[in-house]
Amino acid sequence: MLARMRRRFREAVTREADVKGLLDACVSRWGRVDCLFNNAGASIADNGIETIAVEDFDWVVSSVLRSTMLGMKHVAPIMMAPVASPALRVP
Repeated sequence: MLARMRRRFREAVTREADVKGLLDACVSRWGRVDCLFNNAGASIADNGIETIAVEDFDWVVSSVLRSTMLGMKHVAPIMMAPVASPALRVP
């Protein structure tokens, strides 16, 4: 099960092109990104910390840190871009 979770998690948020593509799709669909809920996590200690393999720990640390950084890296330019003010027409 952990191997399957790893594959799905990695495919979704640890590939830079995928993260950028997701954010680009949001901008394309809605025109902007107002908020990024950049919450990453994975549980590997279901049977106690004494059962965690070092390889699994290393995977969690690298995946969580990488996915968080990629989200921030690619959303920052979108959120910092100037936004055109809507035209206000007063009759």
